[in-house]
Amino acid sequence: MVARNPFFYDRPLPPEDSIDRPREQALLAELADGGQTSRLAAPRRFGKTTLIGALAADLRAAGWVVCVTDFSRCRTIEDIGERLYDGWRRALDRRGTRTAWKRANRDVEAGVEAGVPGIARASVRGKSVGRGERPLARLHALLAMPETLAVERRILVVFDEFQDLLTAGEDIDGLVRSHVQHHAGLASYCYAGSQASLMRALFEDRQRPLFGQAREVTLAPFTAEAIAQWVQARFAAAGRRLPAESAGALGAGASGHPQRAAMVAHFLWEQARLDEDGLRAAEAAALSAAEGELEQLWSDLTRPQRQVLGAVAEGEAKLLSARSLERMGLGKSTAQQARDVLEAEGYLRGDAGAIVATDPFVARWLRQGPGGY
Repeated sequence: MVARNPFFYDRPLPPEDSIDRPREQALLAELADGGQTSRLAAPRRFGKTTLIGALAADLRAAGWVVCVTDFSRCRTIEDIGERLYDGWRRALDRRGTRTAWKRANRDVEAGVEAGVPGIARASVRGKSVGRGERPLARLHALLAMPETLAVERRILVVFDEFQDLLTAGEDIDGLVRSHVQHHAGLASYCYAGSQASLMRALFEDRQRPLFGQAREVTLAPFTAEAIAQWVQARFAAAGRRLPAESAGALGAGASGHPQRAAMVAHFLWEQARLDEDGLRAAEAAALSAAEGELEQLWSDLTRPQRQVLGAVAEGEAKLLSARSLERMGLGKSTAQQARDVLEAEGYLRGDAGAIVATDPFVARWLRQGPGGY
C-alpha cells in the first residue's frame, strides 16, 4: 500500500505537523502568563495561524481557557458577534468547561434580552448605544465574557485577522478597548493580523484607542535548515528517504516561506526520483498550481506597484537609484510610495539590508514573464 502524501498546503497545519517556532511561541506564552497583551503580524501563509494553534494547544494542556476567533472577512456587527460566539463555544464546550459554557451562554442570551448591564449608558466614540440594538448588545456581552465566566483558570483571548473588524465600523477597536481595559487579572489578549500596515495603524497611531496597548511579536522567515530538516523528517516518517541535497535545495528555494515549502514538498512526494531533476519538476508543478492566484495578485496591483515588484523579482538592489527609476519609468516619489505599499501589504520584506519578494513564487513567476510589467 502506497503511503499517502504527508504534505498539505491548502490549510494551516496542525501544531504537531508544523515547523516549530519555539522562540516566538515561548515569548507569546510568557506575555500571556504575565497578563500582558501581544500583537502578532505576519504575511498570509507565513505560519501565523499555525503558531497560534500550537500556543493554544500548549496552554490548554496546562489548564488554560483559550478563545481563538478568526475575524477574516467580517463585514457587519452580526458577523463579528457570530465569530466571537463560536470562538467562546469552541473554547469552553470541552471536558472540564462545559458547565461554564452553558452558564455563560445562558447569561449572554439573558443579558441581551434584558439589556446587558451598562449597555444603555455605554458609548463608542461618543455615540450612544441603545438597548434595542440586539447585535451590538450581544457583541458587548461576548466581549465581556471574561467577567461572566466563573472558572478558576487562566484565560487567553486571541483575535486573529483583527484588522478586518474595521470593515464593520471604524470605531470597533474602541468598542473592544472599552471591555479589555477592565480585564486585567481576568484575561490576557493577543491581537493577530496579516495586514501589517493596518495592524501598525491600529496600535501605533496616537488617535486610535489601542495605541501602545500591545507588545509586538514578529515572525521572521524560517531558515533554510529548519525547512530542510522538517521536509526530511516528514518524508522519513512516511517511509521515504529524501537525500540531504534535495532537502537543502528545497529549503533554500523556499526563501523562508513555510506554505510554499510545503507546496513544493507536496509535488516532490509525487516524483519517482527525489534528486535534482525531481525537485525541479516539483517546483514547476507547484508554480503551475499557484498560477491562478498569482495572476489575481498581479491584476490587483497598480502599474507602479507592478513595476517595483518586477524590478525586485529581477534582483534590483537599489530601487530608487536613477538607473532603476529610468528602467521602471517611474518618478522617485511614485516608486517609493509603491514600494511602501507593497511592504505594508506583505508582498515585499527586508532581508539583510535588501528588499525581496516575500513569496518566492512571485519572483519566479515574474521572471518567467506574466505578460510584461
